[in-house]
Formats: sequence, structure tokens, C-alpha cells
Amino acid sequence: MNRLVRLAPGAANCVRFGNVQAGESVLLLTESGLDEQVVEAISFAAKSAGAQVSVLVKEPWKSGEPLDPVVAAALKAADMVFDFGGPTSHSEAGFLASFDYGTRYLLVRPEPEALLAESALVPNELIYLLGSRAQKIVRENPALHVTDDKGSDFRIETIPGTIGAYIGSRPYESGPAVPGYIGTFPGATTVFGDLSYTGNGRLVLDAALTFDEPSEPIAFTIKDGWVTGISGGPEADFMWETAQAHRNATRLAECGFGVNPKVSLLPGQSRSATARAVNIMSWSRRAGTFFIAMGGNQLLGGTDPSSATPQFGVVKRPTITAGDVTLVKDGRLVMADEPDAEITELCEKFGGTKWLAPA
Repeated sequence: MNRLVRLAPGAANCVRFGNVQAGESVLLLTESGLDEQVVEAISFAAKSAGAQVSVLVKEPWKSGEPLDPVVAAALKAADMVFDFGGPTSHSEAGFLASFDYGTRYLLVRPEPEALLAESALVPNELIYLLGSRAQKIVRENPALHVTDDKGSDFRIETIPGTIGAYIGSRPYESGPAVPGYIGTFPGATTVFGDLSYTGNGRLVLDAALTFDEPSEPIAFTIKDGWVTGISGGPEADFMWETAQAHRNATRLAECGFGVNPKVSLLPGQSRSATARAVNIMSWSRRAGTFFIAMGGNQLLGGTDPSSATPQFGVVKRPTITAGDVTLVKDGRLVMADEPDAEITELCEKFGGTKWLAPA
């Protein structure tokens, strides 16, 4: 019981972020060998909110393969899914569960540290304010430019209707008109697609796929919305060979930047492939990072499907401009570094501007 007490505040915040309501059906989707403490804590928090909770232990899901029919049916039937294993949301059945049946979905790091960290305790109201402001800036200034000191130099023209993200339980301006949400906890990001094939340039990734500490930076060359080459060490070779094996797997699926100042950039303690992949996804939620996913782009309304799971990568310390507005400077979210009166006042309701200081 003591271990659940320690995890309770983060678990409760996670359940609030998922907007779990009394009477809803909540599915906890896990895998053998993953830490059961996080599952127990979120189960308790969801039950405390009045939800009906089911736990399903599945086999690890392999990229490009269909989900087991039992897992697919469970995703479809649930109101809210907390996924602790491989990201089933990136399967066809996972997409359909959210798009056609309204399932809300959060990927959660499968280790207790994920709920104990400050990033899991950031007030949802602050995440919402930072996220909604970031979305608004990108909608109003669609020409984005990403650079860093490792050689990244990437440009993309966003379409306002493809800009959105799961930023918590409060309503938000969504991207494509889909009933369900897909996101991670701790959140959150501002996400956009490249439906007009405008993405061009070079992105030098500090981590990608399951490689949270690659032997060399992994460089993507992008032309007109397609990744045309990946260079670096053996990790880059593996990613390129994997993408070449699937139709449309080199498409720029989505990209964006994080808005949660408290997400740590340290590697996770668990070193399984699943945990490393989820940890890299969590870095994309860190305020000031930039991320890219290579693969089919239907999630944000595109027409280039792929059977391959999108391969995610992160630039840890970029500078990002939207038109003439600097959103991120050397890996720091400007609106968090230079908070205005509204942001400061909100922070004071929850203990002060400590929430804006990077982890």
C-alpha cells in the first residue's frame, strides 16, 4: 500500500489528464514483465473517479502486424485506454478505435518514476494554457523553421486544420475532426502534419526509435515531405533499412514540439526496447524539444498509409521560429522562460512559477 501512496498524486493527475468520468469504461493495457506498480496506481485512481476498470495483459506488439482481435476489440469498446506497452494507437485497429469509436488514449511510461517525476505533477491547467497558446501561434504563423548547433536546418508550412494535440481534459482546438484523442502522459505537445508536402531540409536527431543513446546523432534528410536519407551510425542504417521494407514508411507522418517544462531528458531506468521507445516519446513532450515521426500520415488527415509503425526521433535543443515569432530558443520554450501576467498568475494558484523551470 505504501508504494501506491507514493504514486497516488501522479496517478490522479494522469487520470484527470485523461478526463476520466464516473461510469466510464477504462482499459489498462499492459505486457508481461512491465512494472505492475504504475498499473495498480492508475487503476486505483480511475476507480476513485468512479470508472469501471479492466486490465488486459497482451503480448508485445510487432510493428506492421495487426493487433490481436481481442486487443482490437477491447480498444474499440473502452472509453479511455492507458497503454503501458508498445503504442497500439499506431496500429490500424488503434487508429479506428479513436477515429471511429471515440476512444481516448494515453501512452504511459511503464515505470514508477514516470508518476513520481515532477512532469507528472504539473497542473493540467498550466499544460492546457501553454499548449493552447502554442497551437494558436503556429496557426497564425504557419511558416516554421527549426535549427540547432548540430546542423539541423528544416522548414515546413503548416496547415491550421492539422495543428492540435492532447493537452488534457479541458476542451481544445483540435486538428482533424475525430471523436477520440491520442496522446501520452506526462504530456504534452503541439503537433502538426505536412499534408502539402512542404517539409524540406535536415534534422539531426539526438534520439530515435529505441535508440535513446545512439553512437552518433541520426540525421534525416527531408525533401518535399519525404525522408530521402538517414545518416549516422549503425542505428541510422537500421532505421533506413526498416523504413525501406514498407510502403510509405519514409513519409513525414507528423512533427511538433513539447510544452511540459518538467519532462526530464535523462534516459529511463528500464532498458527494455519498449521502455526506451516510450521514453523517447516522452522526451518529445519536454518543453523546447522538437520531434519528428516517419511513417504513414493518416493520423493527421493525410493520404499516405503505411503498415509500418511511425519511427519517432527527437532534437533536444533546437531553435524554432513561427514566422517572426521565436517559440523555442536553444531548447527553451520562450513563453515559459519569459512568462506574462496570465501564466504567472495561473502558476501562483499552484505553488508558484517553479512549474516553469526545466527539470
